[in-house]
Amino acid sequence: MNDAAVDPCAVASKPRRRKGPLRRAFKAVSRALALRAVPLLAFALFLLARTWRVRIVGYGAVVAEHEQGRNVIFAFGHGRMLPFVWSHRGRGVSVLISEHFDGELITRVIECFRLRAARGSATRGGARAIRELVLSARGADLAVTPDGPRGPFLSVKPGLPFLAARTGSAVIAASWDADRRIQLRSWDRFRVPLPGAKVVVIAKPPRRIPEDASEERLEAERAAIEADLSAAEEESGKIARRSRRDLARDLDMARPASSDVIVRSSEGPCEPTLVRGSSSVKRR
Repeated sequence: MNDAAVDPCAVASKPRRRKGPLRRAFKAVSRALALRAVPLLAFALFLLARTWRVRIVGYGAVVAEHEQGRNVIFAFGHGRMLPFVWSHRGRGVSVLISEHFDGELITRVIECFRLRAARGSATRGGARAIRELVLSARGADLAVTPDGPRGPFLSVKPGLPFLAARTGSAVIAASWDADRRIQLRSWDRFRVPLPGAKVVVIAKPPRRIPEDASEERLEAERAAIEADLSAAEEESGKIARRSRRDLARDLDMARPASSDVIVRSSEGPCEPTLVRGSSSVKRR
C-alpha cells in the first residue's frame, strides 16, 4: 500500500450547498417585510430610548474640539450602537455602515433619526465609503464601528487610522454599559438597554493622527485605539454593574463636571440638549 503523503493543496474543497428555490423565496420575503417594518422599528426605539438616562463621561473633549471648529470621529463596537443613535440624533453625523442586508436595515433606521450613512466596509465597498467619509468630514462628525461587519469583537481595522489621518479629525473611542440591559450571543455581543436603564458611556481622550503618518505610526495608532475601546468597555461595565443605589448616588450627586455630560431624553426626537456644568448647550 502506498503511504506517500497527500498534498493538502490538492484536496478538493467541499462544494457549497446551493439554496433551494423555496429557501431563497422565504429569504427574499422576510427581508422585504423587515424593510417595510423600519418605521415601526424606529418608533419602538424612540419610545424605548426616551426612558433611558444617559451619562457620557469624558464628553468635554468632544465639546472642546467642536468649540475650536474641528469635527471628530466616534469609534465604538458594532454591538454598541444604540445609545449613540439616540444621543446624536438630528446632528447629521455620517456613519459608516456595511453593504450587507443588515447594513441596509440599520441605514434606514438611523436615517429616521436624521443621521447619514456612508455604505461600505472592510470586505465590500470600503474605498468608496472612505471617499464619502472624507468629504463628509468637512462639515460633520463621523462615526465608525471598526470591528464590523464580522469582527473580531472590538478589533480595529487599518482603515480607521487612515481615515483619521486623511480627514485631520481626532478619534474618540467609546463604549457603554447599563444597569439593566440584554446582551445577545452574537459575535458583536449586541446590547439593548431595557426601559428605564441608566446608561453609562465612557469616551476616551481624542487621538489625532498626522496626515503624513508612516505605516508604523498608523499601526501603532490602530493598536492604541483598540486598547482604548477595550478600556472603555471595561470602565463602563465597572460603573454600570454597581448597585442601583450606588450608581444613582454617583450619577446624581457627583456631578464633577465639565467633562461629564447628561443627555436629556425629555427633549424632542431631533433636539437633544447637552447639560454641561450649570449651562445648557444646543448643537444644531
